[in-house]
Parts: sequence; C-alpha cells; structure tokens
Amino acid sequence: MPTIQEHMSGKNINFLIGSGASMPLFPTLSIGDKMPTFENLLCSPYITDNNKKKLYLYYFENCISKMDISSECDLNYTSVFENYYKFINMLIEILDREPLNKPRRVNIFTTNYDMMFEKAFDKVNSENKLCYFNDGSSGFINKIISIDNFNLNVSHSGTYDRCRVELPTINLFKMHGSISWKKHYINQEDKILIDYELKHIAKLKRLIEENSELQITEQVNIIFHKTNEKQLSTEEKCKEINKKLEEIIPSTGSEDKLDTFYKQYQDLLIINPDKNKFYHTVYEQHYYQIIRNFSYEIEKENTILFVFGFSFKDEHILDIFKRATVNPKSKIYILPFDEKTYNSIFEKLKGYKNVDYILSPEKFDKGIKGNFDYFNKFLGDNIDEK
Repeated sequence: MPTIQEHMSGKNINFLIGSGASMPLFPTLSIGDKMPTFENLLCSPYITDNNKKKLYLYYFENCISKMDISSECDLNYTSVFENYYKFINMLIEILDREPLNKPRRVNIFTTNYDMMFEKAFDKVNSENKLCYFNDGSSGFINKIISIDNFNLNVSHSGTYDRCRVELPTINLFKMHGSISWKKHYINQEDKILIDYELKHIAKLKRLIEENSELQITEQVNIIFHKTNEKQLSTEEKCKEINKKLEEIIPSTGSEDKLDTFYKQYQDLLIINPDKNKFYHTVYEQHYYQIIRNFSYEIEKENTILFVFGFSFKDEHILDIFKRATVNPKSKIYILPFDEKTYNSIFEKLKGYKNVDYILSPEKFDKGIKGNFDYFNKFLGDNIDEK
C-alpha cells in the first residue's frame, strides 16, 4: 500500500495550518465552556463600543503580546519549536526526492499571527543552504510584502554553471496577518513592512506596563468566570459582561489612555476575532489576494491539501474550501485535534468524498489527540495504529 509520502510525490502540495499548531505555547482564547466565543462578544450589539476597546486590550494582553518571545528557555517553546523544525525539515526531504522535471514547491497557508514558522525557517536555513523559504517579502533594510513575490522559481547552477537544479521552496502565506507586519508608506503608497524587532508590539506592551489601570486581565477573567457559572442565555451573558466591564477603567483620565491604546492597536496588521476584519485597506487588499491564491492552488489538478490545527471558523476560507472539494483530482486530509473538533468539522463538510480524516472517533476513544507530534508522525509514516 502506498505511503502518504508516495501519495504526495508529483502533487501540488498545500497545507492549511491554524492556531492548534502553536499550542500549548500560544493557547487558543477560550473564555469558558458555557460562554459565548470571544468573537461573539466583539460582535454583540449588547457590548458598547467603549467596552469592546477593553476586550481588545484583554485580547492583546492574553494573546498577541505573548507571541513576542524574547526567551527560548520555556519548555513549551522548546517542544512547539521542535515540532515546527521537524515539520519543515521533513518537507525539505520530501521535496529533495522529487524528480528534476517536477516543481519542488510546497505552499503553507496559515492563519497564525506568531513567528514560529519564521523561526523554524531560520534554523533550517542555517543548516541547509540549498533550500528557499519565501514569506512574500523582498528588499534588504526594508522588507516589503507583496503577493507577486510568491511566483518565484529558485535554482542552483553550481560553481561552474554546469547544471541547474530547482531548490526546494516553501511559500508561507500568512492569511490573518502577522505580529511582525506594520504599515509602511513608500512612494506615495501604503505597503506592508516586516519588522522582526516587533517595535510596534513593544510600544503597546510598554504603554500597558506604564499604566496600571490598563492591566485588566485579572479583572476580566473574574467577570468571565462568574458569568460562566450563571444559568443565562448567550444574550443575557453578553449583557451581564457589558454591565461588569463598565466598572473597569472608570476613573478620570483612564478612558483617554484606553483610547490611546486602541488607536495604536489599530496599527497592527492582523485580522481580529470579529466580523469587521480590517482596519487597513492595504491589508484588506493583501488578504483577498491571498484568499484568491489559496483558491487557485487547491483547485489545480493533482492537488493534495493537509489541514491541521484549523477549525474552519473563517467563513471566507470555509467557502473557498467547499468549492475546492468538488475538484475530483484533489485529495484532502484533515487532522482534528479531538472528537469535538472532528464532529464540528464533519458537520460542516459532510458529503464531500475527497476528504479523509487522519484520526477516527475510534482513535479518540483510545485517548489519542491530533496534535503536532501526531501530524509529523503521520507525514513521516511512523504512526502506530495499535
């Protein structure tokens, strides 16, 4: 029986990877089992605009700021990074085995803001010079993101130019933006600039550190916990949370500091967990270009798509994904994390015949989880089925 790597040979290989890949280093934001989602809160008509600013402050403190990792001593960092590193190395090995007349290219589409892929790319590239990682940027001092930069084939010709071999190439499409992206005005146009020093993140963190009234995580967690314990409808819980949020940052001058935070927060080029999605036209244009690219890639002939750590909550991506599943020459493998995720995804995609689930409910019953370690073993054909 052919291995999964043999199935990948000669195919247009794509990955759709979500926040599950970076757990438990960057856990997904849950505010309680019986609570509305964070997106529900931000979109609720019962939450005032001012209280939504407080929720964005909470989101920044608990999710975005934690992605600015300055120390690599954390055990979670080590284990998560190792999985990214193994994954990238495995892709390079797979591409190295491709015939010279076949494209040696993999596309990774991710909704993650964090920089784990970039960190893994950096280490792999320091050890293996004959590979190319493309995040869509060009430039030296000012690295500017453009969708046109993905349409590249990179080859190595040897010292004496006697042969020409296409290098294994991994394209990284960050569908929901990145903590390393910032708006940059050049040649009378807004562009997306990569800032690996994360100065804009540091500026926001400093603003919070210098103003104790903006440090609201503990207060908001108490509100969520107490509301979760109450037997209320979703609508009533939103109203209850809004009422309690009014009690946070009530002092004179605090509202001005909250407004300052929110204005600076809006400079982040990310898709927020709300239905408005965009603050910046430059990023809106880039997002839809990536979406079109995703649609184009997965509708190609002989396409294979792996989905990992992704829950299909993004409606745009889900719609495109459903259209692609009618492609009879494509094959899709989905790795759900647990049975709850499996049931949710299965309900959204039932009836599509070219979709396979890497983990079955029977395996979940045995306590097996669809984590990054399992995904790497699956791609490496090292799965113990017992």
